[in-house]
Amino acid sequence: SAAVGRPVRVGTLSWQLGARIYIASEGGDVANAPGFGAAPLAKWTSLRMGVALRPLFDGRALIDHIDIDGLELNLLRNAQGANNWTLTPVPDAAPDAAPIAVSIGEVTLKNGDVHYHDAPSGKTWRLTQLALRAQPPNLPPTVPHGLRTKAQEPRRFAIDARQCIG
Repeated sequence: SAAVGRPVRVGTLSWQLGARIYIASEGGDVANAPGFGAAPLAKWTSLRMGVALRPLFDGRALIDHIDIDGLELNLLRNAQGANNWTLTPVPDAAPDAAPIAVSIGEVTLKNGDVHYHDAPSGKTWRLTQLALRAQPPNLPPTVPHGLRTKAQEPRRFAIDARQCIG
C-alpha cells in the first residue's frame, strides 16, 4: 500500500519457496484516488509471479514473470483534469534502508478490461478481452510480444512503447 500510496487488498495469498519464490494472489484490488468514487482503480482475478531467491540477498529483486488474469482498470480524468492513475508513494518510513533494485522479466495479461472516462471531453471508451505479453527490450526475446483486444467501437490505434520503456 505504501509503495503506491493507496490501500491495496490482496485476496487469498499463497507462496512456494525454492530457487524461486512463487507468489500467487487469488483476487485483489488497488483503491481509487479520493474523489474518484468507490470503484477500485484496479482489480484482478489472479496474479502470479516468480522471484529469484539468490538476488534478494544482494538487495536485488529479479521478478522473472508476472501473470495477471482478469485485470480490470478503471481510468478516470475529472473535470479539473486530474486523473486517478497517478500513484504517489508514501515517503519511506525507513530512510536509512538500502533501496532494492527491481527487474521485471515477462509480463502476461489475459482477460483484461480497461474502462476510460475523460470528463472534460465527455468521451468514454472501453477495451475488453485484452491480452498482452511483453518483455523489456534488454532481455533475450524468448517469447513474442503481442497485444490483442476488442474495442467498444471499431477503432484503429497504434501503441508505441519505445518512449515508455527505458
